[in-house]
Amino acid sequence: MHKKTVIGAYVEGIIYPNPPANLYNEIKAAGWTNIILSMYHVDITGNISFNNHRIVEGGNYIGRPEWPTLIADMKAGSKITSISASVGGWGVTDFAHIKAIYNANNKSFAGTAMQENFRCLRRNFRAIDTIDLDCEETYDQPSFVAFCQMLIDIGYDISFCPYTFPSFWVNALYDLETYKPGAVKSWNAQCYIGGAPNVPRLWVNAIASAMPKFNTEGFIISGDRCRVPGRPDTTDCPAEVASRLRDFAGPYLGGGFIWTIDHIIKHQNDTASDCGKNVRMEDYVNAIADAFVTKQIKATNGLSWK
Repeated sequence: MHKKTVIGAYVEGIIYPNPPANLYNEIKAAGWTNIILSMYHVDITGNISFNNHRIVEGGNYIGRPEWPTLIADMKAGSKITSISASVGGWGVTDFAHIKAIYNANNKSFAGTAMQENFRCLRRNFRAIDTIDLDCEETYDQPSFVAFCQMLIDIGYDISFCPYTFPSFWVNALYDLETYKPGAVKSWNAQCYIGGAPNVPRLWVNAIASAMPKFNTEGFIISGDRCRVPGRPDTTDCPAEVASRLRDFAGPYLGGGFIWTIDHIIKHQNDTASDCGKNVRMEDYVNAIADAFVTKQIKATNGLSWK
């Protein structure tokens, strides 16, 4: 039996600190099941920022006081069952900072300011259940795995957001599966921009080669970038998102995600669209859902997913 289809989206600076009126209600009503808040950053002293806004320092939450409640309310009366905080991204130095903190503390995070700051994040944002690791620099396995272990011990689930370097991610998964089986819930595979050539099946093959007994059913969530006007070469309309997901179909595929809500909102009221109409969040939600309805029909008819 397949897990419930994940219909996810990353959301960046549009959500904090000055969201448009009614944004939270629009996100709740769109039909997403997983919202990934991006990007969280760690500085060299272990303080935590959301994009360019520091929110945790010295073990204290210093962000807008209403934000934890707004995040928690996203799950109320909606289909959203999981909210993630994504650490890292392109063109940043978060994992270099994490490595430096690890090495300076005798290859441990115990007792560090960073550890206390993530404990504070957990206390204040109970609705955030998962930390999403978007490592795109400083691929240092010892500090990366130790960082994940620290997060697991604090009470978080883990997801990976890979776009390259399969051996790094597979080796990290192996170590964490040994540490706490099942702690890594999914991989949000980037199949756009730098990860455009990615095929989920090849990531699963890499896992299966190193970890033959690991259950990859529904483990890969395949990502695509929403259409940005004038960029048809690197972005997709809802119909193209659905088509790619159908092409990727396999028992290992557990859903899809979109990068990003910010871009959807920015262009949803444009007077012209490359997609033939102005598209909204619901159009991408429906595209992902429809692709998996088709996949289930194929399965029922006994057609091969390979």
